[in-house]
Amino acid sequence: MSRAKIVFLILTSLSLVMLAVSVQAAPPVGQWNVTFYNDDAGFTQGATQGICFEGGPSKGTWYSTTFSGWSGDWWRKGGISDTIMLKGNYDSGDGNDGAKVELLNPSLMTGSWVEWRDSGLSLYWFQVRLNKQDTICDPPALLSKPQAIDPAAL
Repeated sequence: MSRAKIVFLILTSLSLVMLAVSVQAAPPVGQWNVTFYNDDAGFTQGATQGICFEGGPSKGTWYSTTFSGWSGDWWRKGGISDTIMLKGNYDSGDGNDGAKVELLNPSLMTGSWVEWRDSGLSLYWFQVRLNKQDTICDPPALLSKPQAIDPAAL
């Protein structure tokens, strides 16, 4: 193997390592759209909501830009991994969320999401896809029009 080819392979390998590190180092901060797919109904598509991640690089808060009163906390599992954990509330705290998503690249996350009510009467499981829209967030949603009872509902 020629010296030039060896150098090329080393530089290519280093570039791939740097790319992998850059995904881990990139916090999810910014404006995202989250689309819900219902696990219990053949993965039918539910709502798409806007959420804003603030803080970083390993933890912070989030709020919805499209569903009033929906917000929570996020953190990286282990502090440095590409696994992002979320918890939150809506409907004055009666509705609850938990999620585990993987940061696949700086503009895409996928994973599992669960919603439940304090009353215990409802429990919903979803698969989600989060697409980054911008590094600057929209403001939190205001309750100016009627909305669904839960953020994943159409």
